[in-house]
Amino acid sequence: MSVEIRKVTSKSELKRFIRFNYEFYKDNPYSVPDLYDDMLNTFSPEKNAAFEFCEADYFLAYDENGKIVGRVAAIINRRANETWNKKCVRFGWIDFIDDLEVSRALIDTVKAWGKERGMNEIEGPLGFTDMDAEGMLIEGFDQLSTMATIYNYPYYPEHMEKLGLVKSADWVEMKIYVPEEIPESTAASLKSSARNMGSTCASSPARKKCANLASAMKSSASSTMLTPPCLASRK
Repeated sequence: MSVEIRKVTSKSELKRFIRFNYEFYKDNPYSVPDLYDDMLNTFSPEKNAAFEFCEADYFLAYDENGKIVGRVAAIINRRANETWNKKCVRFGWIDFIDDLEVSRALIDTVKAWGKERGMNEIEGPLGFTDMDAEGMLIEGFDQLSTMATIYNYPYYPEHMEKLGLVKSADWVEMKIYVPEEIPESTAASLKSSARNMGSTCASSPARKKCANLASAMKSSASSTMLTPPCLASRK
């Protein structure tokens, strides 16, 4: 396939950069898309404070028919490089069709962009800072993703290996299941805490606050359902 890489230079092109991910995963039941306005703010030097110590450009890959077939962000976090004594360019927000020429063109573009700025190492997927989603999914493709993590198709890591990139670290994503019924031991502990709080309040204002809290705790202890939170942790 003939691939052309173009740098994003206008707001309309930035919108296409963001929306490519939406279109690319629209039929995938496990991908959770980023909020559009959040992405606009993230990529804006006026809205994202990370641009005080970061530099970035965004690139789109087009096929011979002018159709977008991939995207990538090239980022230099100078503060991180100074801290870790590195000259590293980051690639982030990378998406591409299952064609090695496309992924190669995107990665080579980031490498060249970084080399022009004195960088000698590439790593990713990373954002501007650790506040952005990081990493590439290597298993668990049949699990619902979260807005705090990255979902990608299974062929992504295969392409990275073919392009000579090696794994830097393993991050584990976990689910926490909340039981429908509160265990008896937990319910007993909640009731005991509620009784103790109700009996240790002295002043009138404090007594009222404690009474309200004790009432809420008793209600929780007697309830048979909990609303499961959306939790994911990585290490």
